[in-house]
Amino acid sequence: MGYALLGIAALVFLAGVGAQLAFAAIFGPGAGPGGAADSVAVQSAEVVAVYASSCMAAAAASPGALGTLTVSMDSAGASIALPAGAGCVTTAAPGGGRYVFASAKLQPGLGAYLMNTTQGSKLWHQVTVTGQAVSLSGGTVSTVPASIPAGSILHWSQVAH
Repeated sequence: MGYALLGIAALVFLAGVGAQLAFAAIFGPGAGPGGAADSVAVQSAEVVAVYASSCMAAAAASPGALGTLTVSMDSAGASIALPAGAGCVTTAAPGGGRYVFASAKLQPGLGAYLMNTTQGSKLWHQVTVTGQAVSLSGGTVSTVPASIPAGSILHWSQVAH
């Protein structure tokens, strides 16, 4: 009879371990639908940040160029896919230099992740309506080129030439 209880105790123990593993798989960090959404936001934000940097590099490499720039995102010989809705535009800035606008389609959680990882950088904006962007750090409304579609995340910077 003692051996029968040992088998039942082992089954109960293994069922408990299995239940804990299932719980961890669903509710652990980065797991489940919420974790998947966070992972997508993190990955999208990293690609958008690299794209913004590549757009700045393209503008710096093309002194005086105004309009749409072609951006290549290559890292150590490997090509990285452009973010959805990517665009790189330069315009003349008042007082000299050029504004550089790197934009991509806004994804859920993207703005929050970018603001967190860039310590609230004032360079990030959301294009709410065509021709108008709102700063993610302060809510300031500014005019932007109409070629940047509404529903975009925008990195707005300036180069000297």
